[in-house]
Amino acid sequence: MSDIKQDFQENKDTLRQVFTQCDDFTMLDFLIGEKQVSACLFFLREMADKHVINRILHHLSNLNCATNPAYGQFEWIKQNLELDDVTKSSELTTISDAILSGYTALLLNGFSECILIGSVGIEYRAISEPLAEGVIKGPREGFNESIKTNLTLIRKRLRTTRLKSESYVLGNFTKTEILIVYLEGAASDSLLTEVKNRIQKIDADSILDTQYIEEFIEDQPFSLFPQVETTERPDKVASSLLTGKVSILVDGTPFAIIVPVTLSQFLISSEDYYQRYPFALFIRMLRYLSASFSLLLPAIYISVTTFHQEMVPTPLMISIVNSYETVPFPVFVEALLLELTFEIIREAGIRLPRLIGQTISIVGALVIGQAAVQAGLASYGMVIVVSLTGIMSFVIPSYTIAIAFRLMRFMFMILGATLGLYGVMLGLIMLLMHLASLRSFGVPFLAPIAPVNVKAWKDTIARFPWWSLSKRASPQGPKNR
Repeated sequence: MSDIKQDFQENKDTLRQVFTQCDDFTMLDFLIGEKQVSACLFFLREMADKHVINRILHHLSNLNCATNPAYGQFEWIKQNLELDDVTKSSELTTISDAILSGYTALLLNGFSECILIGSVGIEYRAISEPLAEGVIKGPREGFNESIKTNLTLIRKRLRTTRLKSESYVLGNFTKTEILIVYLEGAASDSLLTEVKNRIQKIDADSILDTQYIEEFIEDQPFSLFPQVETTERPDKVASSLLTGKVSILVDGTPFAIIVPVTLSQFLISSEDYYQRYPFALFIRMLRYLSASFSLLLPAIYISVTTFHQEMVPTPLMISIVNSYETVPFPVFVEALLLELTFEIIREAGIRLPRLIGQTISIVGALVIGQAAVQAGLASYGMVIVVSLTGIMSFVIPSYTIAIAFRLMRFMFMILGATLGLYGVMLGLIMLLMHLASLRSFGVPFLAPIAPVNVKAWKDTIARFPWWSLSKRASPQGPKNR
């Protein structure tokens, strides 16, 4: 693309050609001031604020040119517009990108540069409570699709000049704005350098959500376990920045990325910090226990009832055997069918309208489970195990790590059905080896358990009172502890 020339009509034709067959592209010719200097505004109708457009026309049409001999100069035009976001450019690529972002381009006759005026009028969803990370006690504000609003919500909580943000543009077609946000003095230089390098290496046609970036910057993208964390909560981002982490904001999505991350942090809820520490400690321990059982309970039940009946008390074993008299399937097939049915009902409940989705999930599970038992297709014990497993999986705060646990559950079921408890133990060893090999921007995924950092247990495995948390014990090593 060529740059802006001195010829006014040629510049208009060039911009018209760039936006050819774009029905929402608008060219508005008008005359400026007493000297009736030709000018033209270029903007996209649905993206530019009409009030700003009218203000530009009103100010420039009524200019008294005789009062300023430097008429036509950028600084004088900017002063008379009385708008803050006013820049200039002679590069056609920059001008077209600005128009596509909602700016208005002002072209003057005899002026070899185009004036770009901030007039973004895109409507965004209002700030509302996060749907995926609700709390009983704590802030109810969540991110929306505006990156500027999201940055403001973080600054509202961290009112310091040490909160820094660096902007990038990714996506050859989408031109998505990306912000790297960090707390100067808390985030280490090596972490910042690594995050910036990975962001700058991204080469894609489109960046529409945080998931696009996640898959580009993860250390091991083929692992089931995510190595970055996403959240809708500004308070969670603010607390992570205080521990020396880095956040990545993406325009057009209400989710923010937090790096680096460890496994224990996926099991921490924001609400843990908004109630007294004895209750938070109890709930956090309950969460760890529930996550473990949601992963292993079906596999343990299958292996015990299939290979290790001697481990079950005789009265209980007799009850289990009696419940299987009419069931035509092996224990593993029965568990697999019930687990898949539960997953289908859960997914259907998410996709259905919110008013009936939860009802369908609960009623559907109850009705199908009861009908399966009465029809002799499933045993009471297996229905109880699958139901408990599903309920425990909902205790996990992070949706992304919960999906990983759900997929791993099927692998453990296969091992339990083929090798019994030995297979379950073998699967656990392999899982621990894999987790120990994972890194999130150089940070071990199992930290602070492996490698051991007892001081960091105060705010990861446990939840100590605030007066005992005097230092940052983040595994990535913040500059200022």
